[in-house]
Amino acid sequence: MAHTLRKTREHFSSQIGARGRLVLPAGLRRRMKLRDGEQLILTLEPDGSVRLRTVAQVVDSCAGMH
Repeated sequence: MAHTLRKTREHFSSQIGARGRLVLPAGLRRRMKLRDGEQLILTLEPDGSVRLRTVAQVVDSCAGMH
């Protein structure tokens, strides 16, 4: 099941903890419909930005490639 989001950008703030952990703000988790324990994929883009997707989103995007 693909997650659909609005096409407009939303900005969320977070910080990296002492152990390197990044806490995702509740608003972002709600918008992305993330559940506790859900596995995420972080992709470092060529421009230096980071893309955050669920495993399901990555699988769905690859499904049409065959």
